[in-house]
Amino acid sequence: MQKNKKALTFIEVIIAVAIVAIAVLGTMAFRYYCNINARLADVKMTASRVGLLLLEDWKATMGSPAYDPTRLSSDSVIWSTPSDVTKIRTGTGAGELLAHKLGDYEVETNHAVFNATLSYYDDLTDDVPLALNVHITWSAGVIEPGSFSMTTYAY
Repeated sequence: MQKNKKALTFIEVIIAVAIVAIAVLGTMAFRYYCNINARLADVKMTASRVGLLLLEDWKATMGSPAYDPTRLSSDSVIWSTPSDVTKIRTGTGAGELLAHKLGDYEVETNHAVFNATLSYYDDLTDDVPLALNVHITWSAGVIEPGSFSMTTYAY
């Protein structure tokens, strides 16, 4: 009696191992990039919340030039003191705007550091609302740096 044994050749085994290794490495890379993108989304969401908090709190004071966001400090949010206030004139005559830079603030929260610049535009009359601006920038370790601006109006 002759038995026919079916077995895999060495080449077939090597090819199967290579296919499994490629699939495992692809899955690991996918998980790595998912974690990086989740961290970036978290940083962007936190930055937008910081900007919105600043704008809404500042708007509640009717755009007061004496606005001080450092009073919002808590255990989870740390604010630094602002730089000097600067004023820049743009335009001439009736369309003249006075741009005020309220200050630059450093905000540390959720293990990330954000830089916030507060400014507003005043048209030197009372018929146009103040344009309140906040510009947020960040650079959080291995996460790519970024920035964005938000504007609201105080009447």
